Amino acid sequence: MKTGQKWLLGCGIGCGVLILLVIALAAFGFSYFRGFISDIEESEQVQTRLDEQLGDLDHYEPPPDGAVPPDRLVVFLQVRTTLQPWHATMTGHFEDFPLAADGPVRLSPIQQVKVLTGVAGFFGDLGKYMQERNEILLEHGMGLGEYFYIHTLVYHWWLGHNPIDGPELLYGLMHQNDVNIQFFDDDSTFGKSGSLRHYRLKVRMLLEKQLAALDAAPEEAPPGFRDELAAEVAALGSGERRIPWEDNIPSHITAGLEPYRERLEGSYCPVVNLFDMHDADDGAR
Repeated sequence: MKTGQKWLLGCGIGCGVLILLVIALAAFGFSYFRGFISDIEESEQVQTRLDEQLGDLDHYEPPPDGAVPPDRLVVFLQVRTTLQPWHATMTGHFEDFPLAADGPVRLSPIQQVKVLTGVAGFFGDLGKYMQERNEILLEHGMGLGEYFYIHTLVYHWWLGHNPIDGPELLYGLMHQNDVNIQFFDDDSTFGKSGSLRHYRLKVRMLLEKQLAALDAAPEEAPPGFRDELAAEVAALGSGERRIPWEDNIPSHITAGLEPYRERLEGSYCPVVNLFDMHDADDGAR
């Protein structure tokens, strides 16, 4: 066989494999997308039961003094412990992926397929994770509003994690030939700016409710705390990236958390954090 014929044969085989790979990935992605939508719909159904029995996030009112009651902190830890196998699974989809700190990288075709399958696997499990989370909350008698409040108080306001931590890959932090690989637009539901706006609206609403409760019963908080809280609510309205208590969280709020510091830190999962800041309705959008 002549060299030219060999080259054409090799090209034909290579192109054929490439076409089959594209078709396989398309079918693979469609299957995962369809499963994701189905799982999100099921998680919405569980969330409806959860909201009906325990109230939704919009109706939750934090304790007037902002401190988490010890028995509710124990329940929160039980929920997080039960979810930890899921945290490991969701994190595993992005193992060995290049990070932003590594600088621009070139991805081989195999690495590109790995990125796509990793993302597909993550979203294939995300709906299941949200469904499982809602079912566990229902079993433990904790509504989404209370879960959200304790989650953000512990991990973001106290321990200092970023409230929009999530899979770094999904924000377009990997580069190939100066091309940004991006799965979420910045202003989309799960984009960085969109998520931060969404988060700040929720936490400001919670703190405004807390302030109203203090005005109705000022004796339920330490002296001076009402003015501190009012200043924090005002600061949230003026700074576009500010989160509550980023300067100094009151000691009466953190005193009950300190004995559980190691367990709480160990229960944090940056990969799913962003999605715990949203409910099933956000996922459906």
